[in-house]
Amino acid sequence: MAGPLVRSALPYDVLIGGRFSPENISALWTDRPRPTTPRVEELIEREWTFRLAQAARSGARLFDGRLGRYVGHEVVGRRLTLTLGPTRYRDFVGTNLYHPELAERFGWEYLSNPVGTTATLITADDYLVFGRRSGKVAYHAGFLHTFGGSLEAADLRPGGRVDVRGSLDRELQEELGLRASETATVECSGMIRDHEILQPELLFEVHLLLTRRQLLDRFAAVGDDEHLAAEACPVHPRQIVPFLRQAAPVAPVAVGAMMLFGAQRWGRGWLTEASESLCPRP
Repeated sequence: MAGPLVRSALPYDVLIGGRFSPENISALWTDRPRPTTPRVEELIEREWTFRLAQAARSGARLFDGRLGRYVGHEVVGRRLTLTLGPTRYRDFVGTNLYHPELAERFGWEYLSNPVGTTATLITADDYLVFGRRSGKVAYHAGFLHTFGGSLEAADLRPGGRVDVRGSLDRELQEELGLRASETATVECSGMIRDHEILQPELLFEVHLLLTRRQLLDRFAAVGDDEHLAAEACPVHPRQIVPFLRQAAPVAPVAVGAMMLFGAQRWGRGWLTEASESLCPRP
């Protein structure tokens, strides 16, 4: 399994630290396939068949789309280069979502590992906004989560370049109706891997020109069926931990997003104090 840059008592590990502008993030495609075994493929097929039948009964959304798999990365100064390979949502369901234990037996690289691209939204009047996931999603239904999705085949450009910023913009437009003209700044705050499904997640912080009220009204008007509600937390060092407790259940990626945001805004001392408050030592 690829080792984390920072191992955390919180529900995630930091794989890539640092701050990167979208212009300094490159993502290159390789056709190198995911390593596998007959046993892994059999497990994927069985799980996918079961989950398809389950989704048909419950009305959940399940589509075997092509995704971009984490292969590796390199950080040189302020530049981040990702290497991505092919995977499918079917493989994600059969490995990360329901059989992450395969990583212990075979290695993390045997999992599907699609790269998530999700955002912490910061409004013009200083609120952090996240989405409460609906029962239509395949995982973390009912959890508070960052808005966004994963790198898809649609993000692949001529020459093997993958459009990371385009992926994020597409998801925010679909889920919230956000336009580029309503965004002030966008910055990548690193990559984390949650302890539950071991998915790598590229986190972004998107500062908006919209107020909290305007954003919540936009969310209501769009009517995204992947989310039940949008929830907001004031940007204040004493508000983050109480909000996370009150908003439970919270997906690991949203916890990580808020912790990285707070560390950048208020420093390492705040991060240590907040982490110990959420995960007190025995």
